[in-house]
Amino acid sequence: MASTFIELDKKYIANIYNRLPIAVASGKGAKVFDAEGKEYIDCMAGIASVSLGHSNPKVLKAMKEQAKKIMHVSNWVYNENGATYAQKLVEACGIGGKAFFCNSGTEAVEAALKLARKATGKSGIIAMENAFHGRTMGALSLTFGEKYKRQFEPLLSGVKHVPFNDVGAVANALDETIGAVIVEPIQGEAGVIIPDEAYLKELRKLCDEKKVLLIFDEIQTGFCRTGDFLSWQNEKYGAKPDIICLGKAIANGLPMGAMVANEAVIGAFSFGDHGTTFGGNPFCTAVANTVLELMIAKKMAKKAARMGKYFMKKLKEIPDIEVRGCGLLIAIASQNAREECEKLLQNGVLAIPTGQSAIRFVPPLVISKDEIDKVVESVGKVRG
Repeated sequence: MASTFIELDKKYIANIYNRLPIAVASGKGAKVFDAEGKEYIDCMAGIASVSLGHSNPKVLKAMKEQAKKIMHVSNWVYNENGATYAQKLVEACGIGGKAFFCNSGTEAVEAALKLARKATGKSGIIAMENAFHGRTMGALSLTFGEKYKRQFEPLLSGVKHVPFNDVGAVANALDETIGAVIVEPIQGEAGVIIPDEAYLKELRKLCDEKKVLLIFDEIQTGFCRTGDFLSWQNEKYGAKPDIICLGKAIANGLPMGAMVANEAVIGAFSFGDHGTTFGGNPFCTAVANTVLELMIAKKMAKKAARMGKYFMKKLKEIPDIEVRGCGLLIAIASQNAREECEKLLQNGVLAIPTGQSAIRFVPPLVISKDEIDKVVESVGKVRG
C-alpha cells in the first residue's frame, strides 16, 4: 500500500523534499505508525510542531466543534476566536503590543521585515551566520548558507551576516542603514547551538544604544519547547525583544504563524500595509486557543525542562557522544546524520538529520520517560 502512494508522491509532487523512507499513516501521543502499522517514537513532531502530541483529544474536540460552526471568513470581518487568541498570545509573549496572524513561521518573518522597515525607515538588517529563518525571498535573504540561496539570487539587499554569539561583530556591522537585528535565541537548524548566557542581554543593550530594533525568531524555540514559554524568557537570558516571530507549535501542527510586536513598533503599521487571506481564521485560532490553554494548564514548559534534562542525561551515558540542548530541543553531533537517521528509523525512532553534522530530537512535549529510554537505547545501538 505504501509503495503505491510513494510512487504517486514522486510522480506528482515537486521534487524538493529528500524524504526519509517511511510513509506515516497515523499517530497517537509521541508515537506514529506507518502504513503497515509499525510503531515509531516520533522525535520529529512535524519539525517541533506537534508539541501536544498526535491526536490530542482536547485539540481534536476543538477542531470538531469549530468545524461545525465556521472555518474561514477572511479579515474583512471580525472573528471572536482571533480576538481572544490575540489577547492570550500577546500576554504570554510578555512584550505588550499586538499580534499579526499568518500561515507559517516564514510568513511571520516576512511580516517582521516589513514592519521593521516601516517603523525605522531603514532597509538594512543584521542576521547571524548559520541562521535559518525560512525560504520565501525575504526570509531567505536572512537565512545563511549558499545551499539555500545561490540559485535564487539576487535576494534582498542590505542584509549583513555576522557570527552568532558575538555581540562585537554586530557592533562592528552596525551603520546608519541598519534598522534591525534578527536572531534565533537558540539556533535550531544549525544543530541546536546555544549562545553564552550574556549574549542576548548584551545584544539588547547594544540595540538600545544604537536605536535599532531587536527581532527574536522563536519559531522553533517557542511554545514551551526549551523549558519556558519562549526561550528568551529564561531568567539566564533576560533580554526582551521588540518583535517576536512564531510558528510551528502554535496550533499543534495546523498551518499558522504569528508576529508579535511591542506597542511602539506595531503602531507603524496602518490599514493596507500588510495582510493575508487565511491568517487568523476562526478554525486555526480556535485550535491555537486550546493549545495555549493546555500548555499553561498542563505546565508544559516545566515538563519540557524536566524531560529534556532527563533525555540529555541518558544520551550522555552513551560513550563518545556530544549532546547539545535546552528543554526538548536536543541535538547530537554526527558524522553522517542522514545515514544514522535511517538506521534509527529501522530501530523505531523518527529523528531529523540536520545537514550531515547533527541529529535533532524535538519530540512532542508529552513524551514519557519510557519512550525516551527506548529512543536512547536505539541511539546506543546505532552508535554501537
